Amino acid sequence: MIRKMLVVAAAVAMPASALAVGAIGGGVASATATPPTPIVCAASGTVTFAGPNGLTHDGTVTTAKTSTTNTSTTSFDGPSCGTGGSTPGKAITSKNSKCSGTNTGTPATVVVPGCVKKSYYYGTAASFVGTGAANLKKALKSVTLTVNGITFAGKTSTTSSIAPGGACGSEAGFLVSGKVKATGQAYKTFQLRACLGADTGPNTTGDFFTDFATELGGNTTIGIQTAAIDHATSQLTIS
Repeated sequence: MIRKMLVVAAAVAMPASALAVGAIGGGVASATATPPTPIVCAASGTVTFAGPNGLTHDGTVTTAKTSTTNTSTTSFDGPSCGTGGSTPGKAITSKNSKCSGTNTGTPATVVVPGCVKKSYYYGTAASFVGTGAANLKKALKSVTLTVNGITFAGKTSTTSSIAPGGACGSEAGFLVSGKVKATGQAYKTFQLRACLGADTGPNTTGDFFTDFATELGGNTTIGIQTAAIDHATSQLTIS
């Protein structure tokens, strides 16, 4: 009887916090894991639009059913990026549009000179507005991101366009988001913001969005063949 009373007394005297720990099996295992410190890197690379004309107002007529835009190896660097890293270049293959004489995509109606029956066209500025993000998502279903010696396997969930005045500042670009995993790492997600800055090609000014907007407005002399992923505004975040 005395033994039972001592056990009851001990239980009453025990702090409530200790009882809670006992009830959930120890406390340590139940603690919420601290999220890892995000890895934030500046990104840089080059986009080469499908040749031979690149991105133009009129586009390019062809008998081929697909065309390919290529990205170079994209490099990563920055204070929280350790020794830096990269992701391999990608071939972004798109279905060409069947010739019907015109492309009625927004924001501009584009006449496609040379379109004939059983031919296709690609590379119009208007079609880039309408299908650019969707084509990017198809090409980037999976990505490999190597940062500070760690290789992350990524799967893309969403892609979206970035208009000037947004996260790219005065530039236009794309945001690619998804999930990542790496052995022994707690990181779960990634976001790659690719802002298009300087460009090259016939009659370009060296500013992608300026030339792209001019093409949309009707200029048929500009051909944007490459655009730089601007190191100053482009960013990879792994968290």
